[in-house]
Amino acid sequence: MQTLSNTWTMNFCRMLTHSLHAHKRTRPKTCFAKVTGLRNVAILFLSYFEPKAANKMTYAKLPEFLRPKQPSSLVRLGQDCDGGYLVDEKDVEQAECLLSLGINDDWSFEKAFCRLNDVDVLAFDGSTGASRFLKGALSYLPLFFLPVFFRHASTYLDYKRFFKGKRRHVRSFVGIDNPPSDLSMGRVFEMMRAQCSGMCFLKIDIEGFEYRILDDLIENSETTTALAIEFHDCDLHLDRIEAFIQSYPLHLVHVHANNYAPMTPEGLPMALELTFSSRPPAAETELALPHSKDMPNDRDADEIQLAFG
Repeated sequence: MQTLSNTWTMNFCRMLTHSLHAHKRTRPKTCFAKVTGLRNVAILFLSYFEPKAANKMTYAKLPEFLRPKQPSSLVRLGQDCDGGYLVDEKDVEQAECLLSLGINDDWSFEKAFCRLNDVDVLAFDGSTGASRFLKGALSYLPLFFLPVFFRHASTYLDYKRFFKGKRRHVRSFVGIDNPPSDLSMGRVFEMMRAQCSGMCFLKIDIEGFEYRILDDLIENSETTTALAIEFHDCDLHLDRIEAFIQSYPLHLVHVHANNYAPMTPEGLPMALELTFSSRPPAAETELALPHSKDMPNDRDADEIQLAFG
């Protein structure tokens, strides 16, 4: 068997590390100097699948208006770490449809939701679709870079299996009214009502555009069983978040800090995941956040413990 040159091996490892960092959101490891052969290439590759060390805690303090009243029936839906949300299981059971804004390449929340309650799903995201995953897979095939090829191919097949029949994906962004590429929230609710006239569960992660649709969420709260929403740049929009919580008829039942985003010098997380429920809040109990079912969005970074006041 021919042996590979050290130069080729080093380049291969750099490409491998960069790709795994980009697609698995892991931190690249600085071990190139010791990689001199195929055996070490394999060791480098397998090291990315080693169990992660337990996370430490970073501490943050939130304003009192963000203090939730947690029900006892919180469940986690979605994949581990980024992409999963804590919601009230009873809200899931009462929903007649799921409206999901922002899916990228992860619809694990939607799949878990449908396992509990097989409802109509209407998802919106202009950045993603079957063609994106197929092109991604084919672009790596000529390079014989099989791990990334299989990842894209698997995502493509899973997308085709899930989004069919009463589960639809609309390739449009949500926040402004410039169809077909961008849709207002009012237009989205009209499309949802055309597909399902019952109570709707909302999941929203639209990278800052959430502030453009808050009034529509309030106006349509009577047909909403629950809302899971991520707020971005919270330090710049704290007043708007407070005004929304005070005006929104649903109850704040859970808060989680996304540790992919930084914190301000004052200790305010700049990205927060909030869950609202239409059910009456539970009685006051001792609140500990993160919840036992929470997970850090970034598995390699410290989880954020929340206090209020």
